[in-house]
Amino acid sequence: MIGCTTKLWLTCLVDPEMVATYLEQIDTISNIEVDKGYIYFDFVGDAEEQSRLLHHLVEQGFKPLRFAEREVDLEDVFLKLTEGKVQ
Repeated sequence: MIGCTTKLWLTCLVDPEMVATYLEQIDTISNIEVDKGYIYFDFVGDAEEQSRLLHHLVEQGFKPLRFAEREVDLEDVFLKLTEGKVQ
């Protein structure tokens, strides 16, 4: 899928590993990480598609509590630009 990748995070009132397993099935989501109750992932899509994702999470009973864009740090920018290749 072609589009802009946005780094997102969310927390839910259910087991984050269960949510991550659900997210793995969605084509527009990649690089899922679970850390201390937070679920971090890359999402390809616009604001409308983010809204639909949140709606689906509610419908599936995951009880999302927080859902936001993740701030990108300098390391993320460097890795994206160099595709993770370091000389």
